[in-house]
Amino acid sequence: MNFDNEWIIIVARSFPLVAAAWGLTFIIVFFENRSPAVTIDSDYFKRVPINLSVLAFSNLIIPRLFIFPQFFSRITEQYNLGVLNYYNIDNVWVHIAVVFICRSFLGWFIHFIFHKYRLLWRFHATHHSDYHMDVWVHSRFHIINQASSFFLIGPFFFLTGVSLTTFIIWDILWLFWNMWSHSNLSVPYRYRKYLEWIIHTPDTHRVHHSSDLKVASCNYGVFFSFWDRLFGTYCPSMKDVSNFKMGIENLPKEKANNYWNVLITGFSPDYLDSLKKPKED
Repeated sequence: MNFDNEWIIIVARSFPLVAAAWGLTFIIVFFENRSPAVTIDSDYFKRVPINLSVLAFSNLIIPRLFIFPQFFSRITEQYNLGVLNYYNIDNVWVHIAVVFICRSFLGWFIHFIFHKYRLLWRFHATHHSDYHMDVWVHSRFHIINQASSFFLIGPFFFLTGVSLTTFIIWDILWLFWNMWSHSNLSVPYRYRKYLEWIIHTPDTHRVHHSSDLKVASCNYGVFFSFWDRLFGTYCPSMKDVSNFKMGIENLPKEKANNYWNVLITGFSPDYLDSLKKPKED
C-alpha cells in the first residue's frame, strides 16, 4: 500500500463530511437564534471561540487523527476484511443496516465507558464542562477523548467489513444527529414523547448534560435511544428546562471559559478537584 496516495484518497473522499459539518452547523445556529430552547447566555461569544479553538488544536496537533476511521475503512475495503466481505455481501442496504446497528451500539458503549471509568472521565469531562448547551458544544472534546474513541472504532471496520462509502453516509447522518442533539433547540413534547422511544432528541441529551452528575449518568446514545432503554440507562426528557442547570457543578464559570484550563483537563490535579465524579453504586 502506498500510504501517501492512500491519504490523498481518504482526504478527498472525506471532503463531503467536512462540507456537511460546516453547512449543518450554520443551519442549526440560525434556528437556535430564532427559537432557542433555553435563553442564550451572555457569554455566548466567549464560549464559542473556546470550543472552536479546542477543535482546531486537535486538528493542528494531529491533523490526521480525525480521518483515522476513514483510514481503517479504506484498509478494510482494499484487503476485503470483515464478515461482509468474507460472505461477499455487497448489498448497500445490508451495509447501511450493519453500520447503523453496530456503529450506534459502539457509540453507546464508548460513551458509557468514558463516564464509567475515572481515567477516561477526566478527559471526557472537557465536553461536559460547558455550562450551556448549543451546537458549538459538539466541538468541545479533548484530544485524548477523540483519539481513544477513534482507535476503538478501528476493530469495528475490520470485523464488519463495511465500505468507506457506507461509513461516510453513516458519518454524515451521525454528525447531523450529534450536532442537533447538542443544539439549543427543542422538539414539541407532543411529538417527542413518541419519537424518544426510538431516537434521542436535544431534550433527552440535555438531561445527559445535567450539572448533577448522577442525573447525567444516562442517555449515552447519540442516535438511537433503544440502546439506553435496553441497558437501563435511559432517562426521559423534561417538559420545562427553563431552570435546568448544565455543566459541572463544582467547576466555576471562569475555569470552564478558560481555553488553557480546557486543554489541561485530565492532567492538572488542581483542575481535577472540580471534576470529581461521584462514585456510582
